Amino acid sequence: MKIRGLILGVLGGMFGLIPLLSAGTIGEDAVAPVLAIPKTLEEQEAASRQRSAAIAQAKAMNDFIPRDPWRAMSGKTNYIKADGVEFCGKVMDVTKDGVRIEGAYGDLFGTSYIPSMYSYDDFFVANFPFEVVNDQVIPQSEHLMAWYVGTYTYSTVNGSSRTIKKLNYGIPCDPPAELIKQQQEAAAARALAEKKKADQGQVNAVHWLQTQATNGSASAQCSLGIHYLNGQGCETNREQAIYWLKKAAEQGDTEASQKLAGLNP
Repeated sequence: MKIRGLILGVLGGMFGLIPLLSAGTIGEDAVAPVLAIPKTLEEQEAASRQRSAAIAQAKAMNDFIPRDPWRAMSGKTNYIKADGVEFCGKVMDVTKDGVRIEGAYGDLFGTSYIPSMYSYDDFFVANFPFEVVNDQVIPQSEHLMAWYVGTYTYSTVNGSSRTIKKLNYGIPCDPPAELIKQQQEAAAARALAEKKKADQGQVNAVHWLQTQATNGSASAQCSLGIHYLNGQGCETNREQAIYWLKKAAEQGDTEASQKLAGLNP
């Protein structure tokens, strides 16, 4: 079994940011129906706090990136958040095949281990990749996830056999090559769209500055000159840049004067 150090804190993988394969997007509409219609001001405030908390919880679940998000199991590459369960609890035994844990497993962000208040059964997690020792507690804050796969039978110290529930952590791996390509193409498309949006914003700014500068605004004249100087929202035009910078400087605009002084003759 591959051993890695168990570091407290939720860490995602390099390619963990894959919302398109998450268990599902949970928005405000999904949590709104569960709230009763408030009557008094106090009830309205309480309902508002409840709604805000529910929306925040839903967003946290949707944005959450599991540790080792992609894992191989049964010859396939799988995304753990799609149908995995969260687990936590106290380590009871460590073997070459995995660990036996006294604790709980279930819904993401809905599973906890509070031994001072509740009693828990134990279960087995196969292919557990972290280095742990007996009696070490894996807290709910780790949000570790695995797949439920059935049952596990082991021999007790007195020689009898015992069957418990079994989870499988899987083998951490990279996402499928085709998915990486899709992500790269999507990222490139977003970057291009954002650049076009920014460029159009600069064009709109030049149009607005042109009107304001023509009406005598010194700050607009200075900004317009800088746009022409740098080719932002327009073609680079040194003559127009100097023209508008001079107009602004004549009205006492300090930045325009400094820009003009820095230009080569």
